[in-house]
Amino acid sequence: MKANKITEKELIQAIVDSNKANSAERYAFFLGAGASAQSGIKLAKELAENWIKTIEKISPTKIDKEWKSNPAKYYSEVFDVRFKANKVLGNNELQEMITNAKPSIGYLYLAQILAKTNNKFVLTTNFDTMTEDALFLIKNVKPFVIGHNSLAHLLTTSNPSRPIIAKLHNDFLLGPKSSSKELISLPKEFENILNNILKENNLIVLGYGANDKSVMDYLEKNKTKKPIYWCCRDKERLSDYAKELLTENDFIVE
Repeated sequence: MKANKITEKELIQAIVDSNKANSAERYAFFLGAGASAQSGIKLAKELAENWIKTIEKISPTKIDKEWKSNPAKYYSEVFDVRFKANKVLGNNELQEMITNAKPSIGYLYLAQILAKTNNKFVLTTNFDTMTEDALFLIKNVKPFVIGHNSLAHLLTTSNPSRPIIAKLHNDFLLGPKSSSKELISLPKEFENILNNILKENNLIVLGYGANDKSVMDYLEKNKTKKPIYWCCRDKERLSDYAKELLTENDFIVE
């Protein structure tokens, strides 16, 4: 991993500088499950651990010994087994959790940035509505939400006038993708959007464990993307996917 290390204050200053009138630099935000933890939404690791416990009670022979070593990494496989009889019930569990969640203060700060600066894009693997809820709360700003890949063609990425939220695994009410079959690769519609966004915007990654092969494979093969700013609590705990992805053009923000 050859990425440069900078402080969070240095990253914040870069965002401030990007909003000056003569600056062409822009930042997009990539949110993983960790971004919503303080909003009351369980991490992939927590969900998988709970599902493994249930599988142990009803179908112990179906447990893969690797699951417990890294539940987040095997989230989709665990989901497949836990809800093999009825996938809809798995989606219902996620819906109930998201419906009761409230945006944390972090989302309120993010909403301010999206509303008041030229940095307008949020990309996320999350199903929740925390970003749009925060925008409604603080400014009554109406974002453009791409909650399903079938809507991707409606998005224009050049100089958007309102915040844009692209949910790469769909919204929690629009067929959220949790199974391993669904997460093999990103839909082409989303790849086309990301190509344009990442060519024009630096990418700030927040709360993302990088265990999603579909997203990481896409980022790896994208050779026109601008630098990535990967925010983490401990760089030594980054996943192998992340360590392989980040180059000397990218940044680690602990």
